[in-house]
Order: sequence, then C-alpha cells, then structure tokens
Amino acid sequence: MLHFSLKHPVSCIMIYLGLLVISLFAIRNIKVDSYPEIQSRKILIETEFCNADAVMVREMVTIPLENTCLLLQNHKSISSISKDGISIVQIEFHHGSNMELALLNTKEVVDSVYNGLPYGCKKSTVKIIEEPDNFLIFALNKTYSGNLEVNQFMEKMVIPNLLRIKGVYDVVYYGGDVKEIQIQLDSEKLNQRKLTLQDIAEVCNLSNCDFSVGTISEGSNIHQVKVNGKIDDYRDWGKIIVKHDLEGGTIRINDLGIVKTEFKKRKNFAFYDGKDCVLVTIKLNNDENPLKTSKKIKEQLNCFQKMNGGLYTFEIIANTTENMLLEINKLLLQGLFGITVTFLFLLFFFKSIFLAATITLTIPLCLVFSIAILTITGNSLNIISLSGLTIGIGLIVDCSAMVAVKIVSFSDIENSAKSIRLSNLGSTATTVIAFLPVFFIEGLIKEFFSCLSMAIISCVAFSYIASTSITVSFIRLIKKNVNENDMQIVNLSKIEKLLRRTLLFFSSRPFGSFLTIALFIILGGVSFFNLGFEINSVKQTNCVTISIPFPANVTAVYIQEKSKQLYEKMKHIPRIKGILMTGGSLKKSLELSTESLYENTLEIELYFKNMEISKIQKILQNEFNFENCKISYCKNNLNRINDFPLGIFYLDGETIEELENKVKYLKNDYKLRFVPYEKKCQWVFIPSIEQLSKCGISSEYISGYLTEYMEGIKLNPVNENDFKLDAKIVCEKNESNIMDMLDQAKVYIDKKPVSISSLGKFSNENKDIAYYREGRKDAKLIFNVENEIHEKLKGKIKDRRNDNYRNMTIEFVMLIVLVIILIYFSIGILFESFKIPVLVIVFMFSAFPGSFILLLVFKFNFDFNVIVSLIILLGLSSNNTILIFEKIRKEKEINKNTIIECCCELTKMLFITNGTTILSLIPFVGSSSIAVSVIGGLLSSLGMNLILLPLIMPKWKLTNA
Repeated sequence: MLHFSLKHPVSCIMIYLGLLVISLFAIRNIKVDSYPEIQSRKILIETEFCNADAVMVREMVTIPLENTCLLLQNHKSISSISKDGISIVQIEFHHGSNMELALLNTKEVVDSVYNGLPYGCKKSTVKIIEEPDNFLIFALNKTYSGNLEVNQFMEKMVIPNLLRIKGVYDVVYYGGDVKEIQIQLDSEKLNQRKLTLQDIAEVCNLSNCDFSVGTISEGSNIHQVKVNGKIDDYRDWGKIIVKHDLEGGTIRINDLGIVKTEFKKRKNFAFYDGKDCVLVTIKLNNDENPLKTSKKIKEQLNCFQKMNGGLYTFEIIANTTENMLLEINKLLLQGLFGITVTFLFLLFFFKSIFLAATITLTIPLCLVFSIAILTITGNSLNIISLSGLTIGIGLIVDCSAMVAVKIVSFSDIENSAKSIRLSNLGSTATTVIAFLPVFFIEGLIKEFFSCLSMAIISCVAFSYIASTSITVSFIRLIKKNVNENDMQIVNLSKIEKLLRRTLLFFSSRPFGSFLTIALFIILGGVSFFNLGFEINSVKQTNCVTISIPFPANVTAVYIQEKSKQLYEKMKHIPRIKGILMTGGSLKKSLELSTESLYENTLEIELYFKNMEISKIQKILQNEFNFENCKISYCKNNLNRINDFPLGIFYLDGETIEELENKVKYLKNDYKLRFVPYEKKCQWVFIPSIEQLSKCGISSEYISGYLTEYMEGIKLNPVNENDFKLDAKIVCEKNESNIMDMLDQAKVYIDKKPVSISSLGKFSNENKDIAYYREGRKDAKLIFNVENEIHEKLKGKIKDRRNDNYRNMTIEFVMLIVLVIILIYFSIGILFESFKIPVLVIVFMFSAFPGSFILLLVFKFNFDFNVIVSLIILLGLSSNNTILIFEKIRKEKEINKNTIIECCCELTKMLFITNGTTILSLIPFVGSSSIAVSVIGGLLSSLGMNLILLPLIMPKWKLTNA
C-alpha cells in the first residue's frame, strides 16, 4: 500500500474519494438515537382474579405462579405484587438470554399451571417489558367551555391519526372530563313495582341493540335484513316501556327515575403550569428513527391546530428527540472545536498550512468511514458512539503526524514512512485490542459501549491505513510543488535540553526517583478511594420527577386540590421552566414500580434549564417536606442500571409474620419508611348460614345484589354523533353514612324485598393494600436509608445494587484480563520477545494514578464512563512505551545515557502524539469524565515512562528476547 501510494499518489487520492462517496451514500439513512438500545430482559405475567382480595391473590395465584417460574432456565430473579383482583409477577433474565425463546417458555410454563389456579381466575397475559427510550409529551388545552367534544376529538381524530404515523409505539392520555349517561332510579318506586336493577337493565339492553332477522332472495341477489334498535338520543331511554300494569297502563323509565348525562368521577387529571389540560404521551418505537418520527408528529399537530379552528391548542412539554439533538449538536460542536484545535497545533508544530491541512484531512475521512462501519454493523449514531468518534479525533492524527515528522526530517519518503510503520502498527494494535474484548463478554458493558468500541476501533484502524496511503500521497504531491524550506518542524531544542537535564537528574538519584513515583502512586490510590462511586454520575439535569402516593380511598379530585396547593409553592423555584402534575390512577410503566402498589399517585415533573442536581436537592429539602415520596433525577438510559423501579433496599422474611416482626423491630430503633405501608378500611358482610338456608339463597346471590346496588349496572353504550357514551343504571343514594346505605340494600325473595342486613351482619376491618415478594419471599421496600444506617444494617437489609456492582466488577475484571493477554501476545509478536510485553503491560497501568488524581481535582465520581476511560488508557498509555522501545532496540549499547538520548530524540514524536490527543479532549473537560481521565492518564503514563525506563531497562536487558 505504501509503495502504491508513492508511485500513484493521484490514483490513491481518487480511490479514497470514491470510498468517501460510497460511505456518504451508506450513512445517509443511519439511525440517530439518544443512547444505544439496551435489550429488555424482563417478562411480566399479569393475572386477574376478580373479587378476590390481596391475601387470596397472593396465596392462590402469585405463589403458585412464582413456584412454577422456577422451572425457567437462565432466570435471574423473580419479584411480584399481589393486590385486590390482580397478580403481577416479574421475571428478570441474565444478560445474553434469548428473550423470544424465554417468552415462549414462560407462556408454556404459565399455561401448564392455569388449570391449578382457582375458579374465576382469568388466563394470564405474558409479555416482554419493552419501554421505548424516546417519547414526546404535549398538552391539549381547551379554549372554550365544553368538555365532551375534547374527548370526541381525542378518540376520533388525535389518537387514530397519531397511531398511523410510522414509528409511534403507543399513545396514552390523562385528564379531561368524560360524560356518561345515567338512569337514576328511585329505590322506593322499584320496590313498589317489585322491580330490580337487573330487570331494568335487561329491558334497556334489548331496546338498544341490532337484531339480525335473516335474508331475502331476489333473483340471484341475497339481501340481509336486520332491525336497527340503536338509541342515538339519550333522552329516548326515558320512553322505554319496562312493563304493563294491571290496569292496562305502561310503566316507563321516566316513571321510575330520571335520565341525564353527567361527568364521571375523575380517575386521573393533568395540570401544566397550573392549567387543567389533557396530557398526551406519545411513545416512539425503538426500531425507527426518532428524529423523523418526531418531525411527523409535529406536522400532524399543526394539522390538528388548523382543523379545529382554534378550539384547542397544543403545547409540547417534553420531547426527548430535542434533548437528543441538543446533546448531539453539543458533541458535534465540541468535535469541530477539537478538529480546529488539532489543526492549529499541527500548524504550530509543522509551520506549514499544507502539511497541517493534509494531516487534519484524515480526521473527517476516518470519521465518515467509521460512521459507515457503524451503519453496516447495525449501530446507531447516538451520544455514546459520537463520544467514541470525538475521542477518536485525537487518535486519528497520531499515525499520520508521526509519518509526517519522519518524512519532513528525512528526504527519503518511503524509508521514512517504513521506519515508523512498526511503531504505528504497535500503537494501533494495542488500542484496537483494548476495545476488542468488549464484543466477547456478556453484560451491560457490551450492550451500552459496544458502539463506542466499534467507533474507536474504526477510527484508529482507518487512521493507520490512511497514514500509509493517502497521507503519504498528499505529502508526496506537496513536496513536488512546495519548497522544502517551507516544510519545517518547530524547534524543540530548549524542551529537549530541559528534558535531558530532568532525566539525568532523576537517573542520578534512583532512590529519590523510585520514592517520587511511589508517592505519586500512593496519591493516586488515595484519590481513588476519595472518589464518589456511582454507576451513572451526572452533575446536571433538566427534569426532576416526584412521585407521591395517596391512600386508596382518596379520590382524584382530592389529589387535584392538593396539587394546586403544591403548584403555588413550586412555581417560585429558581430557573423553573414548567411544572407538570398528573394524578389519580396512572400506569406509565409496564415494569413493577412503586406506583403499581398504589391506586392513587401524584406525579410531579419539574422542568429546568439545566441545573445542578445538588442545588435542586437543596431547594427541595429546604422548601418542601415530602413524606412517603420518591424523587428521581432525569439522567440518561444508564438509569436502568442503578435506578431500580421498586427502590434500592428491601427487607424480606420467610413468612408475613416474620416480615412484620422484622419491620416492627427496625421501626422502633431506626426511622425507616417501609413500602407498602398503607392499610385500607374494608366493609365485610358476614351472612348467616341459618338465614340463608331458610330463604333458599346463596352468598353469591347476595353479592350480586350488593354489586348492582353499590356500583350500578352497565348498559350498552349510546352512539351520539358517532361517539360512544357509556350508560349505566344506578340507584339514588341519599344516605348520610355507609351503614345507612348498606342497610338500604335489599334482595328479592319470592318477589318480596328483604333487607340484606337481616340476613347477616356488617363489620369493617383494616387490610394491606398490596403484598410485595422478592425472590419468593415476602418483602417490604425501604426508601429512606442513610449511609450510616446502611452500614449498621448491612446484614439485615438487602441492597439491590450488590448484584449489579458484583456483575459489573466481574465483567470489568474479565475485560482487563482479556486486554492484558491480547496485548501481551500482540507486543510479543511485534518485538519478537517474551520480556518486552511484560514491561509494556506494567507501564500501561502507570496511567491510572494520574487519571484518579485529575478526576478528584475536577470533582468527578468514579462512574461507568470512567471504566470506559480506563480501558481507553490501556490502549493509549502503551503507545509511549512502544515508541521508546522501538527507538532503543536499534541502539548497539543499552545504558542510562543512550536511553535518555533516545527519549530526548523522540521529544517531537511524544510531543505530537500526546499533544494532539490531549488538546482534542480539552473541549470535553467540563462535561466528560472520560476526557478528564484520559488527559490525566496520558500525562501520568508519559512522565513515569520517561523517569523509570532509564532506570529499569539497563539492568533487566529487556531488549533481548
């Protein structure tokens, strides 16, 4: 390739231009996303058991399902919630599991246990939990005093049209008043005519349905005939004849009560900036390009705005694609700044605009080729992969710059390029090998950072290829047309002299040198232990979510009033952009969550103009006293790793009694909040077996009458303007308290009304609203565990993070071991030595102390990004050692002086390779722990290489195999 590039420079450039056009064509449809897609590893089993309380659901449905799910292979954990009428079991599988196969196996296992579940239990629904990463939320505000039309508009126009957009996964809306038709009957009039609600319901349904009556043949044509008895006007309900009296008259619905439309009791509501609205959440499909989908949604909203003539307004509250674009644009600007800084550095170094431009040109070329590789391999262009590309900017120019230094220093282009090719190959190989093992391990590191590894590997590999091809071709053309005097390297003689004096100083004092290095390593260790440890460490956020559970017997209207009071306090928070409040019965996630434990929840979302999380925490603690609530901060998709939907800590027990005893013990000694904590008051009717026997009726017969009396009976819906309105029959209830109301309930025995209270007695009791289980043990969640309490209770409470931390530690250790082994083999092959790779590997870790020290200085935590930066440093830090080794191995005699001279002669090489990488990362220092860690690590590695190599190599004679 090198020979061809020198002989045919124009042809080489043309080949690259052709590849560039192909790459640009390949990447035109690359998927742009916020973060890499993390495979869902959770399966949810929902089972309805109507009219059963939480205790019965737990014992008869949840526990049998949990026991059966133990048969599933490769499952990691089983957790569940049992509530009145429903059981929810969640199974989490290990990384790398085939989820489609796991879903089939789960369905088979659940089907096998179905016949063993109690009578009345519906068949379980089994599904993979797949929550889309991107969403768009907008508020639909009414500009007139009507309520029915907004729901018609939502059901008939908004939702169907939004669901037709390619890339829309689901549409959910909250808030808005909904009307229904009620036939309110007078119980005394019903008793006088010996009628029940069920009698009225049967007559009404028969008067409001379609009847197919048959077909008529007309020649060769067959016509279907039916009777359309659908009611279009709700007032027609009152004209329905219920029965004829003894005197030949008729009894109509109007004679027994009244027919009217009224608003249903709100089950949920939505407020945005203090205004009542309909909140619409559009979930975007992970498989489609969210930017295109978001654009189509906005176009559709504009169409709605024009169609309704200003009756409704649409206000976009949150759009993850806009945040994604902001982050991507920020990275692109930082990348462009990095390219500019690199160009200026090269211009300063080579003093030639042509040479600096030639080397800088390899950056966009390699970036385009790398994006093409990402497209071919099915990766998206997301914040993580873009971070890899921006990190690669400094690495791309290293090989070409080193070749340029050699060519400018010596007139023979081919020999100059060949002389540095081994060093370039070694540095490229170690960087590639450092990231290659990411593809061979299973877990979060692979899922989240495989695209970053692919981006960096592509950048580095293409940079090596470019350094021996198009860079050489351009330099060959430049040398033909430009005076060689115009191609010079900046004079670093003063730096070389300073470096020589410094190295001689350290080499003449070996004890002091080793002591200095030892103190530096100790300082790095101290810095490491003083870093905060967090998987997903983010300093700023633009959204805070506060979830406040309310008792089960509280209405949505009550929560709405409370939310208004909170809004008046919250609207004065500094830098607040918007306040969104949703409350009542909300179901925003398929996963088990704290909201799943409660019927009523108030969820507050505070939108900021990027604000420090620490400041937000201080404001919320000082201004508001939230009890029994969960506060979470919007960071990114890494929340899936360390933000557990059901809390971080929990307490378990073999039985409910054992668990309650543990809770009682810990409550007495520590101020801990356990969830679920709420009990609900329940009225129980205990029928008298003797009375039931005398009357010849059953408990089920009584329960049917009670249900009808308390809840009413639903009727066939009424079509009004092609919009279905729910209808139901209810009894007027004017009783002052529950007991009076229950006493009024009656059953009919031989067509005579009998008070239910005469057939038994009513009592009330407190019962748990839900039962949570973890690992087939009854458990309670703990939310307010401080560090001191956590240390004291380590053996008594469980920490969910332990498994994740342990798994990540194992993955990271395996990754490091694989990297070390592969680098040993590659360096051994390059240098034909068993000993040299050992020293190279030792010096690779010289980057870690500097990395930890700089992270502490810039106040970054040890997070997931730092783990990635350490892997990057394993590849980069060996480049300095390889460069020095290759220079030294050509010397006839190895001693301190020759090694120091070699290091001084390599000043230009070391200066440009480390300088370009460090300068390209400077724009990211304020926001990226990766940039800070890599800069600190490179400086640390360079310093320790230069100080220690003159002291170690002469004694160990590592230049010989």
